Amino acid sequence: MKYTLLLFALLLFLAGCSQKEAPLKVVAQPITLLEDTVSIPKTKPKPKIKQTHVPRPPHKQIVLKEVKDDNFDDSYMYPVEKKKQTPKLPTPKETTNVPTVTKANTTMTKAECISMITQEKFDKYTAMFGNEEASLKRCKMLKAMK
Repeated sequence: MKYTLLLFALLLFLAGCSQKEAPLKVVAQPITLLEDTVSIPKTKPKPKIKQTHVPRPPHKQIVLKEVKDDNFDDSYMYPVEKKKQTPKLPTPKETTNVPTVTKANTTMTKAECISMITQEKFDKYTAMFGNEEASLKRCKMLKAMK
């Protein structure tokens, strides 16, 4: 069914493109001048004038306004950028009786790390990172995330 429809469409296309009549052949004939029978005045042809469409006048009566240029202001036309003054920072005063916050025990031991994660994971991290110090750093990160 598909092939018959395709074949039918192809035949229609070819039938439309084919020539139904033989092409006309142009035969050159000698030119005969009519000067003998008819006198043609030899004048210059008039140039063709291309006409343009002229728009209709507007319905509304337009009144033009006067231009006043006496309100020219240099500061408006050429503004000068003003520098922004930076706020003065307060002078540092001596701090007294201010408690300092220190990080609690930033070192991690192997026993703490194994107690936090199992021995299997510690060995796995040691094998993955290459040494025990990297495994301890991993334990510090896990502890900080908790």
